[in-house]
Amino acid sequence: MCGSSPERLFPRNAQSRPLRWLIVVVLAAVCVGWMLIDTTSPTKYRHSTKYQPIAVKSLHLDDVYRLRMQRVALVMQQYCERGSHIVFAHNVELEGVVLNDYMFHECGGKTWLNARIATRSKTNIRCQEEYANVFKTRVQPKSVEMRAVDVSTWTEVQVEGSNDQSCGWLHAIDILENSWL
Repeated sequence: MCGSSPERLFPRNAQSRPLRWLIVVVLAAVCVGWMLIDTTSPTKYRHSTKYQPIAVKSLHLDDVYRLRMQRVALVMQQYCERGSHIVFAHNVELEGVVLNDYMFHECGGKTWLNARIATRSKTNIRCQEEYANVFKTRVQPKSVEMRAVDVSTWTEVQVEGSNDQSCGWLHAIDILENSWL
């Protein structure tokens, strides 16, 4: 061994192949890219404020708008878990934009668009209402008929509600028209 050369004792490694380095760099880039992906939801809940602008009734109920509002309705349903009875479109911030559509969701019920009261009963009840941490007791018709677009079926229907449902619909419409406060 005395006369052996250093190359025999420490053989030179085979040259690294550029393909191996390329694979390592690509895998590292994919891992870093995956870690940087924004996983936050494109929607946020926004609490109601006292002086909300009047909601906008949509006149163009095309398929693009239908799909958008049906997606928003699903988000509104999730916000019911916060303890609300009614969630308004203005409670939804979608991709940085606060919605101002004339739409509300009854928790445990349906989502309505462009609602209006068609008829009101002559008998009244007392309704306990709250909006933006303001509480009121109001006298409202005991039963009403409401015309609105059912967002799930995208058809205009006329439905009848009494007692709590009547209070809820009238309250929601007053909020959307900015006539409650």
